[in-house]
Amino acid sequence: MNMKSFFRQKTRSQKRIYLLTLDALLISFVIWSSFSLQSNKVFIPNGIEWFTFPLAFLISLPIFIRLGLYRAVLQYFRGQAVIAIFLATLLSTMVWVGVISLLKIIELSPMTVIVYWLGIFMLVTVVRLGAQHLLYSLSQEKKTGRRVLIYGAGAAGTQLTNILKSDSSYSVSGFIDDDKSLAGWDILGLKVFSSIDLASTIENKNIDEIILAMPSIGRSKRQAIINRLESLPVNIRSIPPFLDLAQGKLSVSDIKDIDIDDLLGREVIEPDSKLLPANIKNKVVMVTGAGGSIGSELCRQIIQLSPKKLLLLEQSEFALYKIEQELEDIISGSRLSIELDKVLGSITNATLLKRLFADKSINTIYHAAAYKHVPLVEENPVAGLSNNVFGTRFLAEHAFHAGVETFVLISTDKAVRPTNVMGCSKRISELVLQGLSEKIDCKTVFSMVRFGNVLGSSGSVVPKFRQQIRDGGPITVTHKEITRFFMSIPEAVQ
Repeated sequence: MNMKSFFRQKTRSQKRIYLLTLDALLISFVIWSSFSLQSNKVFIPNGIEWFTFPLAFLISLPIFIRLGLYRAVLQYFRGQAVIAIFLATLLSTMVWVGVISLLKIIELSPMTVIVYWLGIFMLVTVVRLGAQHLLYSLSQEKKTGRRVLIYGAGAAGTQLTNILKSDSSYSVSGFIDDDKSLAGWDILGLKVFSSIDLASTIENKNIDEIILAMPSIGRSKRQAIINRLESLPVNIRSIPPFLDLAQGKLSVSDIKDIDIDDLLGREVIEPDSKLLPANIKNKVVMVTGAGGSIGSELCRQIIQLSPKKLLLLEQSEFALYKIEQELEDIISGSRLSIELDKVLGSITNATLLKRLFADKSINTIYHAAAYKHVPLVEENPVAGLSNNVFGTRFLAEHAFHAGVETFVLISTDKAVRPTNVMGCSKRISELVLQGLSEKIDCKTVFSMVRFGNVLGSSGSVVPKFRQQIRDGGPITVTHKEITRFFMSIPEAVQ
């Protein structure tokens, strides 16, 4: 067993004892050295002068313990620990000098005091840095995991580096940063490379992956960086938002693929916050397809706008359970007083709808339940028409007779001059609402919203693109000259 293995297998209590013993020896050496320099000869204590050594131990070590010098984990020894050593050694020196002067044990010159303090400060710091390098440095570990570069040499990047050092599946090769003044510098023992030389750095270091560690930059700048990286032969991943970092929640498992919203290529458009609660605050709201991609996001945003009750209608048991659990966590975490009503069923079930509208006093309906995957609906036209057309008709007619205030149909851009069954079914759904709204006794405000290319939604093209990328390409689109304009799910819902 080598020395590194011997010390790393020891418990933290045993390591603290080793450090205490080593610090005592260092203090003894510094006392002897400082007095030897003062007298210009080898210091040999006599009589009462021997008490300078145990006195230094009794003063310094309790102060070191109190200021946390033995609580710091060597693996993560950083600048804050150096400050603690500075203060601890300064305080212990002042007390030691004061006691010696008071007891008149030995005469101390100002130079002796300075040498004593600087000696202890430097040796205690060097010992800890040396132990860290010996036991935990990346070069000593000889990692064989994925070779990564961390893009961003700031606080987030250094925090991520400390975490990855303890994971054998990663081997951090250095940092990339846009700040030219940092190029060539070492941070945590790793070199900072300029983003200008990124291609050559990746080739020379055989990099497998780049992790973006810049959680606080704007989306446009983030997109510009991703655009520069996309042509390089590496995988690109990122870390969570800055809030998670500030709360100390970052872990290796939090390193994710690029956020789907980063594919927007623009800043997220914020809605007019005054308009959002108009049909929700203090009202009974129903969301159909509540467990789907659009429906679930509707539910998340609705509960933040203080409805009286939120009714979740979903035909998938698992999807309903999943969104119900998530909403309950949000409600309890935010201390909201919102009643959730979970209904497992389909909008094509006229009996179920009759019971719901008779019992619930619904004010607002967001109708997101639909089959919208174009190829599947094309192959299953009866199911698509039944759900999208007749389901919408049953729901809208019950809303009409119950006097529901607002009914919003989540439609699609494919309803514009439809060329497939799914688009046709949604266009017919729109016509159903338009027909009901023209009746003289209609009290319900029927409206439709069309959107498409929603990133991450059910039927989105993005999962297909990702699979094609994993398979080595090519990425297919409708036509090589087509321009796609995307929006995120939260934008679409708002």
